[in-house]
Amino acid sequence: MIDVSGNVYIAGDPHFSASQPWRKPIGDRFLDWLENEFKPEPNSYFIGLGDNSDDAVNPGSVISQLERFATILQAKFKHSYMLVGNHDLKLYKYKPHLAFDFLDQKEGITILKDPAQILNIGGLKVLAMPHYNYRPEYPSMYDYYNNLPSNILNQEYDLMVGHFADETNPMIHDQYVKTKKIKAKHIALGHIHSRVSDHYLGSIAPFKVSEDDRDPNIPARALWVLNKENDEVVKSEIPLPVICKYRFINYPDPLPDTPEPVTVWTVNNCNVETVAKNYYQEASGGQKIYIRGVVSKLMKKDYNKVSTKSDSVTKITKQTDRQVLEDWLKESKIRVSRAVVKKLRNLLPEESVPQK
Repeated sequence: MIDVSGNVYIAGDPHFSASQPWRKPIGDRFLDWLENEFKPEPNSYFIGLGDNSDDAVNPGSVISQLERFATILQAKFKHSYMLVGNHDLKLYKYKPHLAFDFLDQKEGITILKDPAQILNIGGLKVLAMPHYNYRPEYPSMYDYYNNLPSNILNQEYDLMVGHFADETNPMIHDQYVKTKKIKAKHIALGHIHSRVSDHYLGSIAPFKVSEDDRDPNIPARALWVLNKENDEVVKSEIPLPVICKYRFINYPDPLPDTPEPVTVWTVNNCNVETVAKNYYQEASGGQKIYIRGVVSKLMKKDYNKVSTKSDSVTKITKQTDRQVLEDWLKESKIRVSRAVVKKLRNLLPEESVPQK
């Protein structure tokens, strides 16, 4: 058991991934900052809140990022603890597989897999509640965490760390943990990527348009720093650098200079994604251009809620189906037989209800 006092640094979900062209650069930028600019106090400890990767099975480039992440942690911290997240643990060939299981073999790194584990980390009494599945010796995760044994609930903790939604999440759904039952001075949760309450640090960067930091009233993504002074737990924050931004451009306007290391564009007023990608090949200064999708001028959408292959944000159409058809016939210049047009108009009357 490690019980030497020292600062405890806590970070949100890294979600290392190569699923879109901009995802690996996001991870690389975070690792560059962590390795070259971040300077923790000596004899400190690290806790990762889970979802080190997007998937349980990953390409070599993501494995390399996980390996680099571990190497940086070994160099900067006395010991590091990694919670399991819901993206980390999946079935592979019908058996549970943890994406970063190999990190458990490295000196100075411990993976927290067991539910409701009590530890002493840097002099703090910590209750660790990782995400878990495929554990027949336990009830389902939400059932167990919402009905913890009395010997756990009756204790007091300096810190509770977990990977799940709790009742402080305003987008709460059917499955959440009632953390107010736990006697913890501080609660640090992964899983939710935005800072929707004071229990969440946010992921290391926004991974969707809906997670972009547009509201100035929401605190910046940050690392937490906890230490014990005269039996009191003191918490401070280290803001994370802005790694990624999602921006919008009206085709064919030229792209402006963008200071963010990784900028992901949605192109308005363009019908074909390939056209947008060919047109916007490189910004001034040689910055790499990432296009996540286009907003067709035929579909009058809310530009902040455009649906793309890489994003699950709701698509909103402000026109009726019939209006969309008439605009398409007018602007696409595709020859369609009168008989087909007549049938389509009959199927889509003027008073058709707008899509939602």
